[in-house]
Amino acid sequence: MLKKVYYYLSLIILIGALVLLMSGYSQDKIIVNPIENLSPDFIRGVDISMLYEIESNGGKFYDNGVEKDALQILKDHGVNWVRV
Repeated sequence: MLKKVYYYLSLIILIGALVLLMSGYSQDKIIVNPIENLSPDFIRGVDISMLYEIESNGGKFYDNGVEKDALQILKDHGVNWVRV
């Protein structure tokens, strides 16, 4: 049960961060605090069903001020499952 709660919290945080990035907020205004002490097999997932549409309309994604591929950013920050 607790793993499901952490899963949904992580998902909400990651989706929220992506929405803020898409809406023009600069990265220094986005603070996403990681959840401590998650087990290594914990599922960290996001829904990327709108990613193609966002990128087709000029959306760009940044990590520490450096433009990068959105999927690479997610992977670099621990996402290990995606829903398309």
